[in-house]
Amino acid sequence: MSDAAKGAASVVLFLAIVAMAYAANTKPMPVSRPCVDIATRDRIKTVMIDGFEIALKEHVKTIFDVFLRDHADTTQRAANGLQVATAAYVHSRAVVMAWDPPECKP
Repeated sequence: MSDAAKGAASVVLFLAIVAMAYAANTKPMPVSRPCVDIATRDRIKTVMIDGFEIALKEHVKTIFDVFLRDHADTTQRAANGLQVATAAYVHSRAVVMAWDPPECKP
């Protein structure tokens, strides 16, 4: 398996896990809330959103590549894969945008 294929597979797995967690409506694990300055908070949000966009684009490309090779039996699978990816992207983006860690006090 090529590095690009491994990367795409990792992205798809990540999106699937996020989508399953969202669909199952599971409670998030308690995580400590470290303080961050505003610039760092905004940078973290940007990095995460950029990653989600890259992952979504790679997933869509992979689905389309598979569809082009064998479209006879993959139409519904492709549609389902796109729905899962879209739901994961929208939910993940909303979570990141709502993230508001405490600001560090000097």
